[in-house]
Amino acid sequence: MTVQTSTGITVRIVAAAPATFDEEGFSSLTYVNIAELTSVGVYGSTQEQIEHSPLVGDKEKHKGQNDNGSLDLEYGIDTSDEGQQLLSAGSGGAANSTQHSVEVRYSDGAIDYAYGYVFGSNKNPGSINSIVSGSSSIGINKLVEVTHPSSAPLP
Repeated sequence: MTVQTSTGITVRIVAAAPATFDEEGFSSLTYVNIAELTSVGVYGSTQEQIEHSPLVGDKEKHKGQNDNGSLDLEYGIDTSDEGQQLLSAGSGGAANSTQHSVEVRYSDGAIDYAYGYVFGSNKNPGSINSIVSGSSSIGINKLVEVTHPSSAPLP
């Protein structure tokens, strides 16, 4: 396997849960594209480190609870884009309890599916010679990585 660039990565979203939290469940949903993406942040599985320090012997380290992280997105704001509208609506405060399914599709055809709440949808007006940008964060409760997808990449 060779390295790949981030060029061509797409992120799509839907305000719905899959029937099952696996490739089949996530791939059966109808997603909309999030337009004008400029950056997709670091996400993935990390285990909490639990330490035990006995009075005699070495400190022990154990794996604790899993945390799938957050999917942090940056984009040029397009108020007519349905994907950005879902991000904005999903961040609507504590009263909004809708979790969203997200598909991150890489240029080599690999896909990651995530499921969680939208925590924040921010606007950055910037300065002269800037594009008005936005950022959103999706706290990932479920993460499914499809290294070898069963379907061909989208055009």
